[in-house]
Amino acid sequence: MAAGSLRSLDRRLGAALLIINQKIEQFIAEVGVSIAEIIVPATPVLTGYARGNWQGSLRSPATQPISFLDPTGSAAVSRIRLVATSYSLGDTLYIVNNAPYIGELNRGSSRQAPAGFVEASVREGLNRAKSLTSLGAG
Repeated sequence: MAAGSLRSLDRRLGAALLIINQKIEQFIAEVGVSIAEIIVPATPVLTGYARGNWQGSLRSPATQPISFLDPTGSAAVSRIRLVATSYSLGDTLYIVNNAPYIGELNRGSSRQAPAGFVEASVREGLNRAKSLTSLGAG
């Protein structure tokens, strides 16, 4: 193969890799947003503290609860969306809740949500994101 052909192939492969990386970043952001859109409203609400404590972060998980009442969950979803859409390859996207009683809620202590609502929300969010993109096909 001639040197010019190799350079051309290298440029085309580089361009294809860039597109693939962008699609992967977009897919991971879609997964994060899909999970947030399901898990936050699925969280039982009395004051909005548990819903308000859903947090998105990159590279390391948030470790502290936040004092934010969000009965509708819309602010929490917006915050997670902002973080998720900032995802870059090499990052880890975390969605955590540091409300001290989130484990009890997930074990079914509230009649508003079944036990395991966190795990069910993650599964549903992943399935939703897969259905929105060709990366999930196959």
